[in-house]
Amino acid sequence: MVCSRASYEGSASKVLHLPNERFVLLIQKAIPDSSRILDLACGDGAYGSALSKKCLQLIGLDISLRRLRRAKKMGYSSVVCASVASLPFCDNVVDVVWASEIFEHLQLAELVKALREIERVINRMVLATMPNPLWYAVPFARKKTPEHVLRYSSSSLNSILKMSQGMTFRVVGSHLPLLHKDFRISEPLLSKFPSVSTTLVVRGRKRDEASPDGYSDNAKSGCEDFFRVLLEEWGIRNINLAFYRAVELSTFPLKLMEKSNVVLDVGCGGGEVIKALTTVSRCHAYVVGLDVDATSIKKALQRGRVSDAVIADIRALPLRKRSLDLIISMSVLEHIVNLQKALKEIADTLRLRGQFVGTFPTNRFLELYIISRFLNLIPIFGRQLVSRYVTYERQVQRIVNGLDWHEWIRVLHDSGLTVVDSRIYMSQLDVLFLDFLGKLPYPLRLTPLLERVAKLVLRTHRYNDNRANITIVAKPKTKKM
Repeated sequence: MVCSRASYEGSASKVLHLPNERFVLLIQKAIPDSSRILDLACGDGAYGSALSKKCLQLIGLDISLRRLRRAKKMGYSSVVCASVASLPFCDNVVDVVWASEIFEHLQLAELVKALREIERVINRMVLATMPNPLWYAVPFARKKTPEHVLRYSSSSLNSILKMSQGMTFRVVGSHLPLLHKDFRISEPLLSKFPSVSTTLVVRGRKRDEASPDGYSDNAKSGCEDFFRVLLEEWGIRNINLAFYRAVELSTFPLKLMEKSNVVLDVGCGGGEVIKALTTVSRCHAYVVGLDVDATSIKKALQRGRVSDAVIADIRALPLRKRSLDLIISMSVLEHIVNLQKALKEIADTLRLRGQFVGTFPTNRFLELYIISRFLNLIPIFGRQLVSRYVTYERQVQRIVNGLDWHEWIRVLHDSGLTVVDSRIYMSQLDVLFLDFLGKLPYPLRLTPLLERVAKLVLRTHRYNDNRANITIVAKPKTKKM
């Protein structure tokens, strides 16, 4: 075993690690839901409760069997006794690695080996925390930490992380003592000056252009491509729809389109969205459009946007069971009454290795609108006014299913679908700009300047954790014999 038990299990294991409130908030904001998470040096499982809410599978790893027995009771799916410098896992087996307060217990050679192992086993991101040694010199912040082998500053840590060939890392600060509770003030400061923080946070991602599930990690160019195609189909008068769909399609796993022979677009409308997908992905699959509106179906067929079309209800698909490779539903299911019945039809129509890709706005989407934000500033009655406005917007947009992230995943699971992956596809800036475009009078939408501004917003597009809109990839459940 490369990592010495004296430094890692001996003195370090005697410390009672209680969950840090700041790190729990970091887990909630940074780690995507429905992930397979590996908790390195989990100890007694201090963060098991917070991590288990974010994952499909939670694995705890530690070199102390005594502490692993206690960690097993904290929500871990499984526990493994092993060293962080020699992980007993296959390549790309976990989505996220969480490593809290462990790197400072490792020698430099051990840290380099641990980073290589982490790079090998993950397929998405790593999140690690460690104390900032600059704060040890401050009298009121001084800690007795003899078990810390090395103390890494942000600059020295960056130089070590640059050695990685397959991952990109970023070192930011966690919190300031005086601004511990006010994250809105401290986050911009600590992202640029991590050295002033009491704790350093390492965020790492794979360098691959696309992850194994087909998602593009750099979707800025994809946003612009989709926007260009959709503007050609819809025209400048529908620039708000083109903007929304461009951001929505930017997280679509295009590799699934390339691998599929037959694709069903549920709620295809006039076929503009599926046309943009096939154009950008250069896919030659046989595309079937399905909608209850005969006029929209006729339009999609006349303009050659779909290969075939069916006028039917999603809750009663007139298709053979286990016949399709891919079913997509782009912002449709939130309008469907009896959602579970529709999802069961989708699960029954997919082949055993087929996949379903759906995009949904969550119950937070309308709360990010411009009017909602202004109403929220009103003291005492602000939240009540926001609730009434959101209810009004749902009636206007005919949104029946205003579910949050976890509820969408649970409904899919109850309907016979297993969630493979999920991703956020709209930032707060995207939602605000979309609301601005929607409320803009029609004549002002025809100005060329507005198109340039929309392209600029798409070019600076960045995902965050507001969880207002999600893309979910799911597959049918396999029945156990």
